[in-house]
Amino acid sequence: MSSPLTISVPELANDFQSGTLVAWRKAVGDTVQPGDVVAEIMTDKVNMEIESPHAGTVKTLLVEVDDAVDVGQDIMTLE
Repeated sequence: MSSPLTISVPELANDFQSGTLVAWRKAVGDTVQPGDVVAEIMTDKVNMEIESPHAGTVKTLLVEVDDAVDVGQDIMTLE
């Protein structure tokens, strides 16, 4: 059995270190392809979309809407 793939918060801008998860665009059980938008994060300046680098099925959402998230933090797992 292979281990799940994770999706982490990328460095969205040079001065971005943390933000707030404002929306999930995919739910547990949804199929994801590379480049699909999976979540939206609010920074102090703009809302940014997070795209999946992997293909798979959403297994777990690791944070909830309105949670603070940091660059590099895992937010979702795929199987």
